[in-house]
Amino acid sequence: MRRFSLWRLLLDGEIEACKRLLNNVPEPEQLLDLGTGQGTVQRLFNGECPVVGLDVCQAMLRRARTHAILPVQADTVQLPFHADVFDGVTAMGLSEYIADEGAFFDAVAPVLRSGGWLLYTLSPPSIWTGLRWGLGHRLWARRPRQSIAVAVAHGFECIDRSATLMQAQLLFRLRRR
Repeated sequence: MRRFSLWRLLLDGEIEACKRLLNNVPEPEQLLDLGTGQGTVQRLFNGECPVVGLDVCQAMLRRARTHAILPVQADTVQLPFHADVFDGVTAMGLSEYIADEGAFFDAVAPVLRSGGWLLYTLSPPSIWTGLRWGLGHRLWARRPRQSIAVAVAHGFECIDRSATLMQAQLLFRLRRR
């Protein structure tokens, strides 16, 4: 018998919200998962899409490797890839660790093929974020409209969005270059 887990319930809700957004874009031939963590992104594509998982933490990359993700250790604003490599980029649970969103969007744009998409989740100011601040986490909480404005200023358009209890999910497309 499986024990009830609030964390698992919340994570499952986030994954389902992201899946619904991704119904609006073609499945990528090559995906970059920024802040790959433990490889949760594989739940979005049923393991059928080749995924390059980038994270600064070597321990997280070891966990992601068990999910058939090609691990790359690097910083999200200094991406070690050529231009026009990926059809899609996911950045789930990463935005709260990014101090400069403009630099983030500027780093992502070149590695996306023209018309490529970015799934970006964020933790808006809330009691949940406040709890994490209280526990000593250094986080940047943003409202969706703030992140959308920054993304638009850096060459993206917001094509869809949703929200769950703890996060907002934004789907962007890179405007034609």
